[in-house]
Amino acid sequence: MQAIPELLTNEELGPLSTARERLAQLLVTVLPLDAEPPDPGLDDAEFVNVTAQNLRMPDGDRQALLERNSVLARARALVQRLEPGR
Repeated sequence: MQAIPELLTNEELGPLSTARERLAQLLVTVLPLDAEPPDPGLDDAEFVNVTAQNLRMPDGDRQALLERNSVLARARALVQRLEPGR
């Protein structure tokens, strides 16, 4: 099985970067103390996808997340899922 690269438009790059930054901030608050967050050297799309694949959640939720139509939609859904009060 080979991953198909997701193509981002120029308009998506800024919002994806912003969502990735927020996601990184939120991960610090939800990961167990002995867990490492994704490598900060990953590009925005890889960071989001690694998080989506590895964050603890029900399988059905993960599948729905991974089936989102873009990495930006996936990033926004992850942020929404991790925001306090959700």
